[in-house]
Amino acid sequence: MMLNRSEEVEPVLLEASAATRPNLHGPLIACRAQMHAYEGNPLDAVDAARHALQSPNLTNVSEQRALQSLVIALGDLGKADQIAPIAARGYDLAAHSALLSPYRVVLCDFHTRSLRLAGHVSEAEAVATQMFHEVSDVPGWVQVTSDLLMGQAALASGRLNEARKRLEHPLSPAPKVLAWAGVAWICALVQARALSGDSAAAARILRHLDSVCNTGFAYLTPEYHTTRAWVAASGGALTQAIEHAHQGAEHARAHHQYAQEVMSLHTATRFGDTTTVHRLHELAGQVDGPRAPAAARHATALAAADADGLLDASHRFEDMGDLLASMDAAAHAATPTPPTSRPQRIRPHRRRPRAAPRRYLRRCPNTRTGRGAPTLAADRPATRNHHPRRPRTVEQTNRRETDRVRPHRRRTPLPRLPQNRPRRPGRPRCNPHRRSNLCAWASTGVAHHSTPPCAPNAP
Repeated sequence: MMLNRSEEVEPVLLEASAATRPNLHGPLIACRAQMHAYEGNPLDAVDAARHALQSPNLTNVSEQRALQSLVIALGDLGKADQIAPIAARGYDLAAHSALLSPYRVVLCDFHTRSLRLAGHVSEAEAVATQMFHEVSDVPGWVQVTSDLLMGQAALASGRLNEARKRLEHPLSPAPKVLAWAGVAWICALVQARALSGDSAAAARILRHLDSVCNTGFAYLTPEYHTTRAWVAASGGALTQAIEHAHQGAEHARAHHQYAQEVMSLHTATRFGDTTTVHRLHELAGQVDGPRAPAAARHATALAAADADGLLDASHRFEDMGDLLASMDAAAHAATPTPPTSRPQRIRPHRRRPRAAPRRYLRRCPNTRTGRGAPTLAADRPATRNHHPRRPRTVEQTNRRETDRVRPHRRRTPLPRLPQNRPRRPGRPRCNPHRRSNLCAWASTGVAHHSTPPCAPNAP
């Protein structure tokens, strides 16, 4: 399983079960529970894990595997309220075993992931921080996994710089081997790069993930599709991003991963998709935690162009600790609503926000600041498709460019210099190279006795 060759696990377990006595099947059942959890079958994983925990002759290692499988499966099913006693049992078991002590970080990874899916972002960060300090003196792979925990916590909280600092380590896995931690690590790093605006690097790392990972660890498939959605969105392809998010939601729904389905559908909602309302309302009643109700509120308010509802959804995400989702909901609340849904007085300079830049585009200087800005404003529909959370920037660009090329429409006219300025006292201006001046000097009759009064060598 750790070698990402899950298709070979079931035959080995069947052969081992046939060769051992029934009272020794507990460890094999625990392995089967872990296999179902990694394969994204939470219902089978829960049944196998509970069966293993009730079996006799269960070793500490097998018990820890069953507890980890139960944490993964309950998190995917949206039953995060049942995880706390199970995780506490796993931590206590690892604390009293020298063999299992380093594997506390593995259980912590599964635990914090389930908490983040449910919407307990602040609690997940507190658990990860505590584990990071507990294993600070443990060398080897434990340090790398603890950095992964802190990076995922920072990413979920919206601290992208800290997340990239934790996650940006040299990627050097084996050519065809990548464990579950590597897949989760690369997905988190790609999302951090994409959310930071580095779409080229995010796409390059994603291609690396595709080259080293096959169909194993299917429980991370919805997160993988969500990662592809963020990469597409960072490149401006919102339609493709929404399609990737829906692919992750469909996979999660087919495998009963309802908490991940909420994450995928809300990702599409953050991209401006309003078709997720009905399903998110259904999931809000069956998934534990504050994320599902907040996502349903966001989708409902976005579909109805309800600014107050979007602001309420933003406050909910802020309370749970997801600042990026909170900012997206607040940006949707700041989006101007269509005139049909909310009648309002239209100002004269906003009647045709697209025609004014096109009409006066040729009068602008051909510079980056003079021509680039009105060109962006003229292509307002395309810009809105690529960046749906920044429509006000385009409107402000329209007004600023219109005021610049049409000075009579400025609210505060610029001061003008007086037309009849008094000249400085002194000799009158004279250009010695003008023909009229030379002719006037020559007509005085002294041309043969002196130099022109305005000549360069004149006294």
